Amino acid sequence: LGMGPLERIILVPGFIEPRFTMWPLQRRLKRRCDAVDFFRDRIAFRKLDSSIRRLTELIDTAKTDRSVALVTHSFGDWVARAAIANASRPNVGCLVSVAPVIRAGFVPTGVFLLSGPLIPEIKLMMNPDRAAGNLDLDPEVRRLVIWAKADECVRTVAIKDSPNLTIEHFAATHMSVILQPNVLGRIESFLFDSEPDRPNS
Repeated sequence: LGMGPLERIILVPGFIEPRFTMWPLQRRLKRRCDAVDFFRDRIAFRKLDSSIRRLTELIDTAKTDRSVALVTHSFGDWVARAAIANASRPNVGCLVSVAPVIRAGFVPTGVFLLSGPLIPEIKLMMNPDRAAGNLDLDPEVRRLVIWAKADECVRTVAIKDSPNLTIEHFAATHMSVILQPNVLGRIESFLFDSEPDRPNS
């Protein structure tokens, strides 16, 4: 399954994740697409409704259907899924979810024991129904889900299969997975190369 020319790629970092963790990915993708931008948001204590609304507005500014790709890490994927669900037009053609928040691992659980409901992102992650929100997206969106095999922050969750869904596992931790050259290369090939996807386990 190929994809038409990308007008824009939006990178959506996760919870307590400075943008520099995704700079290597941005530099790599800029070789193939001029518009590779960060979704600018707080790294913690987000106003979640505002985050979703602002990302939805970015998606809706695209001039062509299916011309936007979102590449997310961790909690950024939760925001992206909600924004795609709220968008007024089918502008997102591709979603790459790296270690997505769907169910909390032991690190957020430990933080919740200390902070209680004070941190909005952690509070949401501890609610299984909310954390798994908008998991079943428009089946026309090409999706690559990358799980880290040694992830201490999120749990691997089964996702409903669809013809446009690819799921792969890499030997990495939650934070190292977004920095590894083999992962960056896989994201690039998924976004730009038209040959069939090959699993990497």
